[in-house]
Amino acid sequence: MAPVPTIGTTAVVIELPAAEVLLEAVAGVDPSLVRTGLPAHVTVLYPFVAAADVDDETERAVRRLAGSMPAVDLLLRRLVAAPGFVAVEAAELDPVITAFRDRWPAVRPYGGRFGESPTAHVTMALGCNEAEARRVGDRVGELLPLRARAEAVHLVVLTDRGWRRRVSAPFA
Repeated sequence: MAPVPTIGTTAVVIELPAAEVLLEAVAGVDPSLVRTGLPAHVTVLYPFVAAADVDDETERAVRRLAGSMPAVDLLLRRLVAAPGFVAVEAAELDPVITAFRDRWPAVRPYGGRFGESPTAHVTMALGCNEAEARRVGDRVGELLPLRARAEAVHLVVLTDRGWRRRVSAPFA
């Protein structure tokens, strides 16, 4: 089971509003399987830098890097399932994620839990058993393929009121 993030944890994410329909489908199976606090997104770096260590230079570096890359059109089409986890691959975003990992090499994606280079994905369900994963896969699969557009990265921080945007950085 993944550790629960603590207040002050940060992440860099790419929100995909078009993928909200997929999370709604999962909630139709069981709302407790949908992670709350952030809209449908692809995680770029998590955990990122502790909120107390995010300074002006870090914010500028996030903006510069995002601004050096074009927006990305995606075709979400491939389901990925592992014990307790269902996601949809977003491999078109792998180059963006690689650029951020290269810029912050000390930040290990997901603390290293899924290897050094996990594939870009939108998490659909967490904590599901095998039967729930099948139902989620069936529901989400009916909606695939799904087109989405990645237009910005967001540096978010976990506060006592949930995840909040600290920086929004559009792609070029």
